[in-house]
Amino acid sequence: MKTVGMVFIILMISCNAPEKDSGKIPEIAVPAIETVELLSAYEARNIIPLSHVANEVEYIRLETEKGQMLRDPYIIDVRDSLILYIAFRQILVFSRNTGKFLYEISRYGRGPGEYIATSRVYEYNEGLFYVYLRDVGDGQKISRRYGIYNIYGDLTNNTNLPANVFTGDSVFVLSVFWPINNRSYIGYVNNSTGKSPVKHAEFLHNGEIVKFHPNYNMIDSKDFFRPPLDGPSESIFYQYSDTVCFYEQHTDTVYSITSGKVIPRFHIHMGDLQLPYKLKAKPDHRFNEVLNYFYLLNLRESSRFLFFTVGIDRYRYLAYYDKRLKSTHVCNVIDNLEFYKYPDYYSVRCIGFDNDIDDFMPIGTNQHFFINGRDEFISIIPAIEVRDWFDKNPDKAERLDDKLKGFNNINPEDNPILAIVSLKN
Repeated sequence: MKTVGMVFIILMISCNAPEKDSGKIPEIAVPAIETVELLSAYEARNIIPLSHVANEVEYIRLETEKGQMLRDPYIIDVRDSLILYIAFRQILVFSRNTGKFLYEISRYGRGPGEYIATSRVYEYNEGLFYVYLRDVGDGQKISRRYGIYNIYGDLTNNTNLPANVFTGDSVFVLSVFWPINNRSYIGYVNNSTGKSPVKHAEFLHNGEIVKFHPNYNMIDSKDFFRPPLDGPSESIFYQYSDTVCFYEQHTDTVYSITSGKVIPRFHIHMGDLQLPYKLKAKPDHRFNEVLNYFYLLNLRESSRFLFFTVGIDRYRYLAYYDKRLKSTHVCNVIDNLEFYKYPDYYSVRCIGFDNDIDDFMPIGTNQHFFINGRDEFISIIPAIEVRDWFDKNPDKAERLDDKLKGFNNINPEDNPILAIVSLKN
């Protein structure tokens, strides 16, 4: 290709081209689209007891090994006996029974067996995670190679992303992806020019693209101050059972994705508080106009609930949709609201559930949470907040059971406590 400006013409044609034959893959039954009434739930936000969604809570204090402090997690998975904790330049495994640090998988660097960056891509069913190993290609066409590891540290396979292309006004960036099955992947095409005809690209292990899915959200390029580089917060993949799901910021629909199909799953009704797509054109929108709209992050799903966080007006709220009762709820607090205001110096806090199960700390107050294949909601409680709770609540602390009382010796610099919540089904 002599001019990369032809990239978008090719992509537009490819959107309507027949899919390459990649073998027959069983289709997954997908429920009809459901409406999540977020606007009315936000207006009626209130204190929500944890018992509305959960049966019990297990706490695990993660060992502080040789002063190694855990960073904000990209992935936490709790399995029968092991805990996988992945963060920026950290892939660590702990014992579920004791919280003791067991081993590190690979390490950051550019040598043999090392990685450039960790990622948020994780197959919960298989227990496999993806690590960015190195770049492949030249300055104008660059492909990323990822290694696929299991929780025991074995490198099981490699996969290449389709090449990113940067030339003039034409940009094709595929930075966020998820495995559909053991043969193919779905990638989100960053709409960095506002005019990309493609939203998703399906590709194989070798980076070969087998299908494009069209993009219906466009922005007139004259609105761009500069092309924004969307990070993981702009597009969210998550796995529910055998189904891959996707949500893009500035839109109102969560999709289910199978090989060859992108199917609407949830319509999130946000009314006038939906973040306009045109704000993607403004590089400073996160700190200005975006504060006036809903900003959804961290969607996760269990057999009964769809959980997500909602940012607005410098606060972040934990919310959920009950698929059985067809109802939406947004958590709130009455006291100490300023504690949850978006800070300039500390990790973002989220207003979560009031813990009426064991009368300990609120659950879901960290900006990151996870749901594993056993309908367990996993959230961290930073040590500094545990220390603060004990100092301010001596009467409540005295009524805790012996295990929870034992957390009273925690130091602010220690690693966090993991809360594992058994969800209702």
